[in-house]
Amino acid sequence: MDTNRLKIGADFPKISLTDIENKTITIPDDINSKYCILLFFRGAW
Repeated sequence: MDTNRLKIGADFPKISLTDIENKTITIPDDINSKYCILLFFRGAW
């Protein structure tokens, strides 16, 4: 598995995600703040 970690000051890569309301958001384009915390939960409920 090839994994790349973000370095300090690096730009966050552009990714699209579907939220719990089935809406697609693109990060970092749809974030209207200088800072953002992303939490990823793995699992099935």
